[in-house]
Amino acid sequence: MSKHINSQIDTPIDLLTVNDVAKRMKLSTRSIWRLVDAGSIVSPIKIGGSIRWRSTDFNYWLASQPSEEKRTQKKLLENQMIDRRDPDTIEGRGSHDVE
Repeated sequence: MSKHINSQIDTPIDLLTVNDVAKRMKLSTRSIWRLVDAGSIVSPIKIGGSIRWRSTDFNYWLASQPSEEKRTQKKLLENQMIDRRDPDTIEGRGSHDVE
């Protein structure tokens, strides 16, 4: 993590590298760049030739993401909804189809 001085208010801003972000998310750096390309992660900023994330922006974004437990619960609920569908309507086998 590096520090950059915000010239408007003269306070240090913590900046994260792609390696810092990858470690915090337990992902590869390539996965981080894929998330950036997809717009699925807070946007980094460019400082000279470097790309960094403001730690406050990243931490706020990360805190707003659903936890692994919530993602698992959502997946289970989606699967239960699929299991409850009428088997005659799955894969286009509706009872109104006449052969």
